[in-house]
Amino acid sequence: MSTKFIRRFGRVLIFTVMLGVMPSLLAEVPFQYSISNNGVTIIRYIGEGADINIPSNIEGSPVTSIGKEAFTDCSTLTNVVIPEGLTTIGDDAFRGCKSLTSVTIPNSVTTIGGFAFNGCSSLTSIAIPNSVTTIGDFAFNGCRSLTSIDIPNSVTTIGIFAFYGCRSLTSIAIPNRVTSIGDYALYGCSSLTSIAIPYRVTSIGDYALYGCRSLTSIDIPNGVTTIGDNAFSLCESLRSVTIPNSVTFIGEHAFNGCSSLTSVTIPNSVTSIKEGAFNGCRSLISIAIPNSVTTIGGFAFYGCSSLTSITIPNSVTTIVGWAFNNCTSLTSVTIPNSVISIGKDAFAGCPCEDWVAKNYRHLMADYGVAQDVKETVERYRKAAEQGDADAQCSLGVCYATGDGIAKDEQEAVKWFSKAAEQGEPAAQFALGKCYSDGRGVAQDEKEAVKWFRKAAEQGQTGAIDMLRRLGLK
Repeated sequence: MSTKFIRRFGRVLIFTVMLGVMPSLLAEVPFQYSISNNGVTIIRYIGEGADINIPSNIEGSPVTSIGKEAFTDCSTLTNVVIPEGLTTIGDDAFRGCKSLTSVTIPNSVTTIGGFAFNGCSSLTSIAIPNSVTTIGDFAFNGCRSLTSIDIPNSVTTIGIFAFYGCRSLTSIAIPNRVTSIGDYALYGCSSLTSIAIPYRVTSIGDYALYGCRSLTSIDIPNGVTTIGDNAFSLCESLRSVTIPNSVTFIGEHAFNGCSSLTSVTIPNSVTSIKEGAFNGCRSLISIAIPNSVTTIGGFAFYGCSSLTSITIPNSVTTIVGWAFNNCTSLTSVTIPNSVISIGKDAFAGCPCEDWVAKNYRHLMADYGVAQDVKETVERYRKAAEQGDADAQCSLGVCYATGDGIAKDEQEAVKWFSKAAEQGEPAAQFALGKCYSDGRGVAQDEKEAVKWFRKAAEQGQTGAIDMLRRLGLK
């Protein structure tokens, strides 16, 4: 059996063509639809009403599915009642229905497809029945008015970007049967104050809770093995976190910019502290690094300005460049004999910087730390002229401060610009400051904001703070 649709006077007349049977005129309805052995699928809504009750039967067959893009961009739609018996809400079904405020989903629905309610910016609440097992990728992405959602225990899968940008959502309970929180699942849910992660979850995806600025605490259950890149980045109200012994991997920038975080315990199941993991945690006063860790990554504790002391365990062999850079209260550090290399500027800007340079210079030579400041500048220059962005930024700092070379703010801008164009975040921030202050270049607030934004997008905490002070995001 097949169906075809003929538009007449703004309505759709459905003709069913069956082998050996003449076409016959059927009932008029405000939908395009198809009928199969599995029932009726709504293909497209062609009405203009604001309130829609989808019928449970059409032409004697049960309505079982809302097809892909069936109601996409229906800008006048405000209320939808889905009938009992319907099992599937297809991909993009209600995407872009910006006036939709209410949806009634029956207990028969088992699947909510990807992008199903994406961009329904007026939707304030929704109850998902306990028949649903899957919430698809991007399902409620951009539902910025959504304040509450009930997810039943029947749900086993929450797709990536599922609640991305739901900035009015204040709390959410993840059902016990869910085993992973997908990438970007709750990204930018800036009003979220609490979340309960169930015990079956084994992984928290990349950017899963990025920018949840109101989240004050998090209980990571003992079963999680992976915390993805930027998972809790910019959770600015997060005060404490306990990472269970089951965790073996903490991704890059996992807690970047968690500026209220005062303490954290890293379990001895973790072998590496990745790049930028605790970058900009300026309230962090203590951290215990376990004996299992062998590498402390670049920028791992950059800008942790409240950290006063750190004991590096004798399992660590490598401290990568900028690891503790700009920890302005760090007066005491214990470095074991196991360490064989300390990266460039690993302790620059720390009160203990000179002590580290004096006692561990032999470990730092390969990373550009010279016996003489002028020699260091020349090392930077050679590397900068070969296009090394880190060296270009460092050379810019030397010109800006007059450290080891005659101060020249225009030269500083020149080298900051070269590094910034290559995407180096510290250089982008420094260039923004030059434009903001009119140092070495004509003052230009628009250009300053441009570079602050580029640096902030990479998690550069100075740029993030600067934009906040300017009242920008």
